[in-house]
Amino acid sequence: MKRFSRYHPGEEISPGRSHWTVRCRAGVLAGALACAPGCAHRTPAAVAPPPPQAVIQRVTQARQVFLSNAGANDYFNGQIPGAPNVVYNELYAALQRWGYFHLADSPDHADLIFQVRGTESMPKIITPAYGWSTGRQHQPYLQLVIFDPGSDRANPIPIDTIKVRAGRGASVPKGKIALAQSIEWLNYQLSTRVSRPPVRSSGLSPNTALRPSLETLLRAVGPIPPQFLNARKVYLEAGWPVTDPAPVRRNEIKDLQADLSAWGYYQFVQTPQAADVVFHLNNDPENGVAILVTLPGSKVILWAIDDPHFGFDNNLAKVDQNLVTLLKQIHHLPLTGAEKAALR
Repeated sequence: MKRFSRYHPGEEISPGRSHWTVRCRAGVLAGALACAPGCAHRTPAAVAPPPPQAVIQRVTQARQVFLSNAGANDYFNGQIPGAPNVVYNELYAALQRWGYFHLADSPDHADLIFQVRGTESMPKIITPAYGWSTGRQHQPYLQLVIFDPGSDRANPIPIDTIKVRAGRGASVPKGKIALAQSIEWLNYQLSTRVSRPPVRSSGLSPNTALRPSLETLLRAVGPIPPQFLNARKVYLEAGWPVTDPAPVRRNEIKDLQADLSAWGYYQFVQTPQAADVVFHLNNDPENGVAILVTLPGSKVILWAIDDPHFGFDNNLAKVDQNLVTLLKQIHHLPLTGAEKAALR
């Protein structure tokens, strides 16, 4: 089965933590692809313009917010330890520690929707006249889009976007620390959309409230929306719910449905209206292979299931099986040894 490949002729990919560790006769070190520890969360020299007053007023008025886990694209997953869900987990903990908003378990109960996603552009391929091609890694980012449901909760309107650099380090422990610092910076940027400091019964200052301990962030596990956890009837379709349909072919939908049917947990229905949730299957070079979960008729993302191994081979069937395995993990179901090994 055809699968999008992000590799170019002339590249030699060596095994390792990074998707883009590339050998080069010219002596270019693979470590140059990684940013130095802590460099990704430095405050930029230029001061960002203040958010519009209309945004500040709307965010300040909000009390119930739904944190939407839109996952991360393929290149971000390859560089950030614990991606894709680590961003959601740590931001959920940071917002909970801040305490200004109540974190709703459903977009239907929220005044605003905060959609968080990790992104990183495709590496730039440099092909010299002689020697091996090299891949130049781009800076990963954390992107938080604020949606206002208004009168149409199925089609919320984006009113603001916050984009900050995602920290990464030369080792997994340093990378975790750098990302936690980036989450703190993202939470701080969000606080600039609030015109008054949070009121907490514990008497914590706003500065302290915005800075949960590193241990709290690293151990954080945000809740999975109950509409997704309790869903049994599923409608499966191609494409992202918020953009044009991705180039997913009909047989790819059938193959994934066959793998999910063999598991036997879900019942597939013929229309979105008959489903508890909708699974949107995406497969493209920029984002990789993923399932985005929404409620029927809604564009609000409840959860994202991303396979972090996209790009290592052209067997989409293996990726489908990994997506099934990740769904089993979400439901705390036992995995076979082969399923555990495939996710490593």
